[in-house]
Amino acid sequence: MYFLLILIITYLLYRFLIRRLRWRALRFGIGIPLMTLFVVGFSIVWGVMTADARTQDAASTVTVLDEAQVQQGALQVTISSTGQIQPNRQVALAFAGSGLVTDVYVEEGQTVQAGDLIAKLDSADLDRLIDQATIALGLQEAVYNALTSPPSEYDIAVAQAALDAARAQYNAAASTAPTAYQEEIARLQTEIARNRLWQAQLSRDSITIPEPSPQLDVDTGNDNVDDVVDGINAAISAQSRAQIAAAQAQLRQAESSLEQFDYGVAIADTNYQSTLNRGADFGSVNSALAGITQAEIALENLVNGPDAIQLELANIDLENSRYAIELAEYNRSQSELHAPFDGVLVQNNFVIGQTPPQGVGAILIDNSVFYVDMPVDEVDIVDVQVGQRVTLRVDALPDQELGGEVVQVAYTPTRLGQLVVYNVRIQVDATSAPVRAGMSVTGDIIVQDKSDVVYVPNRFIRIDRITLDAFVTVELADGTYEERLVLLGARNDTDSEILAGLEAGERVVLLPQSSTTSGVLREQMANN
Repeated sequence: MYFLLILIITYLLYRFLIRRLRWRALRFGIGIPLMTLFVVGFSIVWGVMTADARTQDAASTVTVLDEAQVQQGALQVTISSTGQIQPNRQVALAFAGSGLVTDVYVEEGQTVQAGDLIAKLDSADLDRLIDQATIALGLQEAVYNALTSPPSEYDIAVAQAALDAARAQYNAAASTAPTAYQEEIARLQTEIARNRLWQAQLSRDSITIPEPSPQLDVDTGNDNVDDVVDGINAAISAQSRAQIAAAQAQLRQAESSLEQFDYGVAIADTNYQSTLNRGADFGSVNSALAGITQAEIALENLVNGPDAIQLELANIDLENSRYAIELAEYNRSQSELHAPFDGVLVQNNFVIGQTPPQGVGAILIDNSVFYVDMPVDEVDIVDVQVGQRVTLRVDALPDQELGGEVVQVAYTPTRLGQLVVYNVRIQVDATSAPVRAGMSVTGDIIVQDKSDVVYVPNRFIRIDRITLDAFVTVELADGTYEERLVLLGARNDTDSEILAGLEAGERVVLLPQSSTTSGVLREQMANN
């Protein structure tokens, strides 16, 4: 259509204008060049007009996927990570000793103060040990006081009397040798024993064994008489045997008595020799000498006071008694479980009447302050510093946002697979939200807080993979679109700072990546 219109215009110009020129030189020298210029100019003007029309038609048919206005204001650069809420302190509580649980004073979930009694074991045996140690200490203190106190006249008199008694006991022990009277008695006892032996020998010698009695030897031929004679003989024989047996028994008794008297003589002789040879009792003498030594030392200590060694030993005994009480009281204290700090008892496994469980009996946490430990990549950790503010979002509390502050940045890394991260501890600000230990948290660490900057959402920025230049698509006032080169500054997860290429108030769009749109932008860029 365009070319046909050019041909018609050219024919009309030649037909009604050029052919009417009468001179050939004028027709070919001026007319034809002018006609040619007119046709070329018309073609250019027509092409521009139709190109603009096509561009406007194409722009009016482009679908805008998203649009936003370039903003100017504050921009926060953050580093995001996740973690879990942890209490300020957490400790597992358990009894150091053994026994049955007699009392449980705190329930799970109950708030306690430092020093509050949580549970108690049976301590009857430990109480008795304390009583015994207390009595022993009292006795030892009495001994020490008696040793170090100045003696009274009464004490000295008692010690002197004890020494005199020890000396008298020694004298008595040393004078235990036999006297002449005792020796004579011992000799007479030997004579008496011998006389008894001689009398026993005479009695034994006077005993004779009788002969058997003769029997009647009569045979009358009369059976009745013979039977009578036989009975008389049997009686005579029995009487004779009885007399013999009695004499034999008397002889045996005399022999036994004789042995006893003979043994009595030996004993009397031995006692007599022992009496003659006996001197002082060495055991009694030595015991008496030891008693004198002890009495003299006691009297000397009482008069002169204890020496340095005795005083030191007394001090050691006294200190040992005190240590025994301290040990007994410490063992007694181990039967009670107290809260080491203010907090909440989140677990309690103690049951009255049962032995404490092995391992953890209760868990106490300090909920005055909560922390979150977050791993930060080694690339980003250089921008994290103590004191930076943190925005926290708790998964269990989606409608609430918590604040926090970086209080510690690890100096050494932790490896998570192939990643190298550094632990960052964040202290959670005081809040009335129902925060609990163990809740999952997402945190944004604010590493830069810039004000009065121009920025756009990240989704509107396109990065050339080859040149790494950044571009945005801008909607112009006439409704057309322009792809513009921009210079980026700071950025966070959602927005990027624009250092050059855009002004606040301009509108950026997100167009579909299609050939039509690309053609529109190319035509606009070619026209510009």
